[in-house]
Amino acid sequence: MIKTVNIGNLKIANSTYGAYIDYFDKIIEKKNPENIISYVNTYVFLKYLKDKSIQNCLDSFLLIPDGIGMHLALKYFFGPLISTEKIVSTDLWDILLLYLSKNKRRVFFYGGWEISYDNLKEKILGSYPGLSIAGFFDGANKLKENDLKQIYESKADVLFVGLGTPLQEKWILENKNNLNIPLIIACGSAIDFFSGYTKRAPMYLRKMHLEWLHRLLLNPGRLWKRYIIGIPVFVFKVIIIKIKFEGKSKQR
Repeated sequence: MIKTVNIGNLKIANSTYGAYIDYFDKIIEKKNPENIISYVNTYVFLKYLKDKSIQNCLDSFLLIPDGIGMHLALKYFFGPLISTEKIVSTDLWDILLLYLSKNKRRVFFYGGWEISYDNLKEKILGSYPGLSIAGFFDGANKLKENDLKQIYESKADVLFVGLGTPLQEKWILENKNNLNIPLIIACGSAIDFFSGYTKRAPMYLRKMHLEWLHRLLLNPGRLWKRYIIGIPVFVFKVIIIKIKFEGKSKQR
């Protein structure tokens, strides 16, 4: 099992890349459906605090901490009890796909925007040649009963759902019992990265923990509130939660 910690009422996984891959492998081997994974970054964390429906939704998932903001927040709360490894969800999914490719696994993709199956297939098989693509639906269309049947009959080991939070998590909760897939992952923008439609930040920016800045510069109209306003608000909220947490601890 993956250990978890709490910030406020949000339960967040606390582990390493290697341990996550081992955990996912055990899930796939058991072939038991309904194992659902998502991520929490600074943006998702603030949405969780604000929206009760998102709280109820995310509480059903194993939540992977995503990015430098969540890593520092966990360190601030729990210090040496937190893994020293900063987790980036896109890197984790990449490592998982490499592992699945090595083991000849089947993967289904639902999500991504303005990408075609041919482009996704070419990019995926170029990067992960041992992977078998069980199917793909783009995120622009709501799936019908026959589409869900195709996923069910695909015999996929993993389903990546990339519709953005909270749409992807709500869709998974509504449909997970009718998918027959051991591991279901809410992956945000990852399918766009997998297809090559969206370019990731250069490695030097990633090493400087500035991948968020690269995304902001690529799409300032959509993301400026998330980063320019969201990051300071996130820091403020975490400090307030920490003060309340320490206050309750002293009263015990």
